[in-house]
Amino acid sequence: MVFPELESKRALRAGLKAYCQARSLYFGAQYWALNRASQFLGFKTPIRYQDIALLKLLQAGLNDLFDHDIQRIEQGIYPLTVLAPELSMESLLKFPKVIADGFRVGYRRTKGISNEFSAEAREYLQDMPPYYQRNFHFQTDGYLGARSAEVYDYEVDLLFSGATDAMRRLIIEPFKRHFTQSPEGKGLKFLEIGVGTGRATHFMKLAFPKAQVIGIDLSEPYVQVAKKKLRSTQGVGLLQGDGSQLPFQEVTFDAIYSVFLYHEMPLEVRRKILQESLRVLKPNGIVGYVDSIQLGDQTEFDFFLKEFPKNFHEPFFLNYISHPMEDLFKSEYLKTQAEGRGLLSKYGVYQKSSF
Repeated sequence: MVFPELESKRALRAGLKAYCQARSLYFGAQYWALNRASQFLGFKTPIRYQDIALLKLLQAGLNDLFDHDIQRIEQGIYPLTVLAPELSMESLLKFPKVIADGFRVGYRRTKGISNEFSAEAREYLQDMPPYYQRNFHFQTDGYLGARSAEVYDYEVDLLFSGATDAMRRLIIEPFKRHFTQSPEGKGLKFLEIGVGTGRATHFMKLAFPKAQVIGIDLSEPYVQVAKKKLRSTQGVGLLQGDGSQLPFQEVTFDAIYSVFLYHEMPLEVRRKILQESLRVLKPNGIVGYVDSIQLGDQTEFDFFLKEFPKNFHEPFFLNYISHPMEDLFKSEYLKTQAEGRGLLSKYGVYQKSSF
């Protein structure tokens, strides 16, 4: 005999899984179509991987990631609303913008152009560190233009077949386990370094609705888009600034995290960001990250990781994948709370000692 409540849970789980898979197919099909169109125009496109075993492994990883995400919803780690789609007219009009930008990306990839900026973006260049003055991913204006910020989340979902948000959310469960005394975040102050368009901020606030979350990012245009997206969310403060030179006093935050940030910068900047994080983190507080997997995390993907920066202009990626994040966070001041992987991402959460 199957109890109605159990049957209802199974139906909900099946429905959520079908939604996640449909969303994945939606973005995957668009990515395939965009690449075919770019090929037709004679643009260089990312390498297509024909290894059936590797593709099956990626599909299995995608399914596992979605299962993990749904389980965390069932367990109350974060609410069902994390899966709510963007249904505004603005979001529906993004794909034409993505197509137009995709052709610009294809042109830059073909020509090897990585320092092309509009007049708007050039206004920010002089205040940026040298490593940041480039067209990351060959995207228009790199991270220094409003056009780039408007389509960024959509473009990343094209690349990862709609799995980006589920990977971003991997950090939330260990945060919830650590803050059991304040499950809604009351009295807690979080810092997100590299806030981007605020997507991860949105999920953290859904999980900790009463926490105060401060987000900082080098890109003023991205911060402005994040402010627009989070304008109705209480308890969020966003500012432009450098994560390696944080404008905060010591022992200010209960938790600090970054999502897909560290692979975008040189090793010495990664170290400075962690050093600054420890400076402003309270004793017994936690610091964590979600980012790309690295060499040896799953050897079947090592070739994929080595080829990735050639296709997407990730100038510091080879250095990143060769220096394990676990080593970066290895310190007498930090104790490992959680480490794990999900699809092509990994995460780690570490507690600062009280002495």
